[in-house]
Amino acid sequence: VIDKHRHTLTDYNQLPIDGNDQQQTDVHQNIHQIIQQECQDSVNNISEGHLLSHRFILEYQDVTGLAVGDDMTDDIAATQSQKSTICPITQKEMIDPVKSNRCKHTYSRQGILQHIRNRGASNRCPIAGCRQSVREKDLVPDDHMQALINSNRN
Repeated sequence: VIDKHRHTLTDYNQLPIDGNDQQQTDVHQNIHQIIQQECQDSVNNISEGHLLSHRFILEYQDVTGLAVGDDMTDDIAATQSQKSTICPITQKEMIDPVKSNRCKHTYSRQGILQHIRNRGASNRCPIAGCRQSVREKDLVPDDHMQALINSNRN
């Protein structure tokens, strides 16, 4: 929006100063109102796809390992109410669950190690929407998940 009105701003700066402060104030207010309205229109017309592809959102997802989107609130609520003991890789109940220090996702040890070996250098977390890499040295036992699995067996 600013680039679109750069010539108007340049013209404004070149207005002769003739002692008529009111004229310059009126011009300034008009330019301000036009730019403010166009900025608001731009914000109102932005699509979610455009927003989700913005470099700040992508950078946030890379740093946090979290996906941003409409269903994020639902995912968080579902995760808080019920934690699955099914490995996202093997689709079986986890055996020797481990958690990534980077993204905090949990997997069966053998499932994630196989995933890491198969993927080589491009070993991103297999959870949809997670952009974190997963390395063997980042895996730690998930005692909480193991306790949950044990309690489900009893």
